[in-house]
Amino acid sequence: MTLREHQINLAVVCFLALTPAGLLAADGVVANVNGIVIRKSQLDSAIHQLVVQGQQDTPELRGRLKDELIARELIVQEAVKAGVDKRDEVREQLDLATSNLLVNSYLQTWSNAHPVKDADIQSEYDRLKVDLAKIDEFQVRHILIKDERVAKSVLAEVKEGKSFDKLASTVSEDVGTKAKGGDLGWVRSDAKLAAPFLQAMMKLKRGETSGLIKTEFGYHIIRIEDVRKAQAPAIDQVRGELTQFMQRRAIEKMVQDLRSRAVVELLDVKDGFATTKSKTAENQKEESHPPDRPKPDPVKSPKMVNQKSEPSSVIEKAKSDCMNLGFKKGTEKFGKCVLDLTK
Repeated sequence: MTLREHQINLAVVCFLALTPAGLLAADGVVANVNGIVIRKSQLDSAIHQLVVQGQQDTPELRGRLKDELIARELIVQEAVKAGVDKRDEVREQLDLATSNLLVNSYLQTWSNAHPVKDADIQSEYDRLKVDLAKIDEFQVRHILIKDERVAKSVLAEVKEGKSFDKLASTVSEDVGTKAKGGDLGWVRSDAKLAAPFLQAMMKLKRGETSGLIKTEFGYHIIRIEDVRKAQAPAIDQVRGELTQFMQRRAIEKMVQDLRSRAVVELLDVKDGFATTKSKTAENQKEESHPPDRPKPDPVKSPKMVNQKSEPSSVIEKAKSDCMNLGFKKGTEKFGKCVLDLTK
């Protein structure tokens, strides 16, 4: 495929993926560059992207963008004359760009056709509330001292009844909490904290103070102000995060289903020769099936949790949702990602 063909493919995909339906109504030619036309839809699409970012659609902006499109077309034509389209690395990048645009466009189309229903959001919220009710939260203050001898001296003052808040504001070496009297706020029992700190915190009751707890940061003195079950806000406060999470989970399931029905071989390439490394579970079931004909759909596709194929970028993106607002950070398995409703 030539660079010109790649360019046409990319332009079509970009047009379909990024241009609002209203811009498709009427398309004309805004410039002709050595016989290659630049259409109004291309200019409108570029304008739309800038307007979304906050710029104003003005004649001046349209003029600048038209000049840029013309300049880019001239460069593309020179690149073809110079044989750039014959370079392997350029062809690979163009293939990758086309693939990415097709994937993004299809996922958007698929998501629009499979919207998350309000009833499903409510069910997911109720399920997560049940999980959340099993988690304790501790309102924690602490004093951090790096030197053990000094830490023992401060602990003695705490035991004598001196104000924990004032001592933390005076001697603590945790710059993030010192000005707040050592206040760490509400800390969940499943928080990703240094293990000795977390274990000591969970053993304390309301109003109790620990001894010296050694971590990689130094010596901590922990005080528990209060204990409660994790609190959940109203569903409307997390509806957006829940919707995105469920959309990506649906996409993950769709991708896994596609893979379960596909004929996929993983190959090792050594010394220029490709050798079979492993096959999908479906292929292993029937080695005699002709590789040049599609396999019939299985009666029942494997469940998502049983899939052991390498995760796609789509699935990795879904996993990253655990680290967005409202989700517990650090969960190892996406299937066990827990929505953090604590506010």
